[in-house]
Amino acid sequence: MKKRKILIIIGTTILFCVCAVLFAVISKSRSGYKTNNDLLKGLSKAINNSDSQAIIKCFPDFIQEALPTLSEDAIKDFHNKIGDISFDVVHRNKMKSQDKEDEINSRYNCNIKLEKYALITCKYNDDFSETTFEMIKIDGRWYLYYDSHFPEPLQYFVK
Repeated sequence: MKKRKILIIIGTTILFCVCAVLFAVISKSRSGYKTNNDLLKGLSKAINNSDSQAIIKCFPDFIQEALPTLSEDAIKDFHNKIGDISFDVVHRNKMKSQDKEDEINSRYNCNIKLEKYALITCKYNDDFSETTFEMIKIDGRWYLYYDSHFPEPLQYFVK
């Protein structure tokens, strides 16, 4: 009886550890954001925390290597001058995704299935004009799209 209790405790502990490891691996490998509003919140948090790596993580893996290098100092300088920012959506424009999917697959030599493509116009500070982000949805997750230039304020952070 005592041996059986010990085996049950050991088995339960092992099962719990395996589940915890699987959950950590799955949640870590699941990048992107569920909604484009969540993506904008994540981007503003990254900028407000002067975290260039978090900004880069707003883009899908296959685009991250093509991004220009971001300067932590430039992000900090921007934040010191402007303060905390948040992106307020002014206009959403859903676009046809098939043409954009073909463009992305050709440009980045990948084979993604683009679920949605949107242009989101935002205001993030009273002293600046509006900015438009290209966003793509892949595997149920939203990402920023990079096509040769960054929108404001990201363009200020390039080395």
